[in-house]
Amino acid sequence: MMSARKLLTASSLAFVLSVPALTSSASAQHVEYFASGPVNEKLAAQNTDVAVTSTVADHVQSVFVSGEFEKTYEPYFNTGVMTAIRAAYAQHLFEPIWEEDAIEKLAGLADYLEENAVGLTPQQEGQLKAAQMRRLDDDAASKAIADIELTLLWVSAAARLNNELLNTGEADQSVVDAPVRSNLSVDVMQAGSGDPIETLKSYEPDHPQYQGLKTARLQYQSYVDEGGWQAIPDGETLELGQVDPRVPALRQRLALEGYYSFPDITALFEQMQAELISADEETPQTKEAAKAFVESWIITYNSTLENALKRFQSRQGIEPDGVLGPRTLAALNESAEAKLVRIEHAMDQWRQQSNLGERHVWANIPSYTVEGWEDGTREIAMKSIVGLPSRKTPVFSDEIEYAVTNPRWYAPASIVRKDKLPKLQADPSYAARNGYQIYDRATGEQVSATTVNWSDPSAADQFRMVQSPGANNALGELKIIFPNQHAVYLHGTPSKYLFERAERALSSGCVRLEDPVSMAKWIADEEFIETADAIGSAVEAGTRLRVDYDRKVPVHLTYITVTMGDDGQVNFWRDIYNREANLQPKLEIADLFTPPEPAQFPEETGNTDLASLDDQPQRAG
Repeated sequence: MMSARKLLTASSLAFVLSVPALTSSASAQHVEYFASGPVNEKLAAQNTDVAVTSTVADHVQSVFVSGEFEKTYEPYFNTGVMTAIRAAYAQHLFEPIWEEDAIEKLAGLADYLEENAVGLTPQQEGQLKAAQMRRLDDDAASKAIADIELTLLWVSAAARLNNELLNTGEADQSVVDAPVRSNLSVDVMQAGSGDPIETLKSYEPDHPQYQGLKTARLQYQSYVDEGGWQAIPDGETLELGQVDPRVPALRQRLALEGYYSFPDITALFEQMQAELISADEETPQTKEAAKAFVESWIITYNSTLENALKRFQSRQGIEPDGVLGPRTLAALNESAEAKLVRIEHAMDQWRQQSNLGERHVWANIPSYTVEGWEDGTREIAMKSIVGLPSRKTPVFSDEIEYAVTNPRWYAPASIVRKDKLPKLQADPSYAARNGYQIYDRATGEQVSATTVNWSDPSAADQFRMVQSPGANNALGELKIIFPNQHAVYLHGTPSKYLFERAERALSSGCVRLEDPVSMAKWIADEEFIETADAIGSAVEAGTRLRVDYDRKVPVHLTYITVTMGDDGQVNFWRDIYNREANLQPKLEIADLFTPPEPAQFPEETGNTDLASLDDQPQRAG
């Protein structure tokens, strides 16, 4: 009989090495990964000295007592996860955790993880089946090690769904952290005695966006399975009414992703022919005229196709002008495989983001939107303006602490250096005309802009520019503050017209809001109606007021390029900061469009089926 220690090293190590390493983090060391209570607190200290009553339990216990478990798996699981697994077995008196019914239900693990875009490899599926069989073996040592392997596999699956089971910590920590799992050991035992797949579902992000992306992934996987679509050839800009041989390719492309539905071309031909026939008399000329009309229709960019393209553009973060230009062509030619990869990447980002808080603000950079969520329901949403590609808005999470109405703007030295110095060099009166006061940083005294040598590059560091509240103030009527190292916050803007643009990467890094007052009131919540009223009154009166929120609301700045719309349709926003360029470069562009066979008309074929005029596949979106 092989020893427990040898079985562990020989059969389990390969499994753990074949999944992404679950590394420890400083924040994770402070997490309790087991339910609170005096029993578990004692088990956390050592949890290996429990008296066992069976040979199998003795083998299981020996794995933990010998230190082999920690030695083998600590490089792949963080300390909290290791403690939780050990505590689960100790609380179970080191008897096998996995019951026969639960072992059978693990057969659905691969399919379930595939739905979440974290499927098992063929090697892992084989290891799962082998562990399932050995768990039911009569040999005590084999049964013990197989049980531990099943636990490790289940915990690994939970980790892949929930960012390696790392700790979220406070709301102002990085988005690469994930939520506290205080009951992991309890969940392990529940998985082994009940339904392991249902127990895993609690580790999925519960945000509606993630659940919608799961559905979208199935849709785009079907597009890939069906061959996707073909790229539209390069050419001149195409506008309404123009004739272009690429129109059939455009029509096919939009139809395959559900933006366009082909008309009944046979009916179109017959209708046109009937309109040309007078007094029930059909002539070769009428048929030729109808034929010419349909031939022209095939290569003409008409209003129906234009509307379909506008719908496509609006889902891609492109100005919906109905013009087939370079940016729209590039979006159309992104392959189905590439879009599937982007969906899966977005799902992974949600798994990393994890618990956002019951009430939170979500500011997503590529979609130019800021939303307020409460208990899984979006209660407020508005357009935003984010940082230029040269001045990127950072990705991080924090807590909103206060708002200031009619704020002054203390222009950062970096912005003064890049934006203001050239204007002041050309005309020092620029400061007064735009409501700026100039202060000497060394003395704090106000000085006249005309007395400063703005040609000196160090002037941005020597003098502070402060803009008074007013119609031209860069922060608009209100700013919402969550102190952070990036000096980034939410605020208004006097340039309201910019919100009419589809692409709004225009700021110096902060996030400008379309309606900052409504957002500030929402953050205050109805429970603090006096705070909301005070904000509104101060804005209307033009007075400066700082309002400290009684309840800190988490705010999350994210960079997720695929989101779900209210109608369940998918939005593929532009990668404005070029952060996804290396996701799947080989799949980025679809294969070039291949024209169909030349059209055959009734007088040439002897039938009335005109489908061959534009016989291209289409799918409902």
